[in-house]
Formats: sequence, structure tokens, C-alpha cells
Amino acid sequence: MGAFGRALLIIVLFYFCIYFGESYMCIPLQFLKSSCPQPSSNSSNCTSVLVSLNTTSTTVEEGADVIVTCLHIFPKGINNSFSWHLDPSLTTDIQNETLTIKSILKTVEVNCTVSNICGNFSAILKITVNASNAMVIILICVGAAAGLILMFAIAMKISLQRGQVQSQARMRKRQRNLENIHSNVTTISGY
Repeated sequence: MGAFGRALLIIVLFYFCIYFGESYMCIPLQFLKSSCPQPSSNSSNCTSVLVSLNTTSTTVEEGADVIVTCLHIFPKGINNSFSWHLDPSLTTDIQNETLTIKSILKTVEVNCTVSNICGNFSAILKITVNASNAMVIILICVGAAAGLILMFAIAMKISLQRGQVQSQARMRKRQRNLENIHSNVTTISGY
């Protein structure tokens, strides 16, 4: 049997031992569990001692990318699996103990669970999002544009009214001129 075959046999026996109990060829489960860290007796929450979440900041600006790391104190020999629970509407990239939230828009609670031979251990972290000033800037720009349009409309109305008044004055002047011409004309009735 080659080295690959022996390695495969050892792996199969090891997993058989973990899932179906101890046998004389297996490493006892108590040996594996004895390497599990034990929280101190004065700790009120074992989970927070064994697993924690770390990020650069728990308060971020709207639209920022956030990287959260699930930290634990389990020894390297223990096989850990990570699961993340958070709002499904967020765009994320999960790579084992690291979670990247892309363009975060709202406050969210992130939960990481580490599962291994020692049990399931979780940690929760709240990431608060500060609203950006983009909406205020947009509202100011829209208000300024509406004000400019209103001022332009008022100026056009005043200009049109002046033009109309001047046009009516010219028409009255022409009318008077025509009336003056008609009154000055003498009618000759016969030859």
C-alpha cells in the first residue's frame, strides 16, 4: 500500500471514529475534547470568551465596505467551520473566518458561529451606519434649480407683459394717427 493509500486509510478511520464513537484504532474523543479551551469560571458568557468578532470600526459611513473577522481561541488541530448570519439583502463575500460587506447602506447585526468538536460558539456584532449627506446635497441642488426656474419664469412673464403693454401703446398711437389723418382729409363731392 502506497503513502497515498495509508494516508487515505488514516483519514477514513479518523472520521469514522469522530462520527461513530471510539474504537481501539481511533484517537479517543476525550483526547480531542481535552484540547478544547475552557472559559474561566468567572465569565458569565462562555461564547464571548471563545469567539469574538473584529472589525476596523463598528460605526461606518453609508456606502462603505466593511470587513468582519471571526476570531476564536481554539487550537490549530481542531477543524473549525464558520457560518455567518445577517440580513440577506446585503451583498457579501464570505471566506471562512472573514466576511466582507460591500457598500453597506443600513445598520446590521452580524452573527458568526464557529462549529467544531468542542461545540457551537457564536458572537454577535452590531455595525451602525451613519447616513451620508448625499441626500441633503441633492435636496439643496433640487431646491436651487427650482428657485432658478421660478426666477426665470417670473422674469419672462414681466418681459412679456412689458412687450404687450408697449405693443398696445403703439397700436393706440397708430389708431390716433389714423383718426387724425381721416379728420384732416376733406371730402370733395363733385366736379
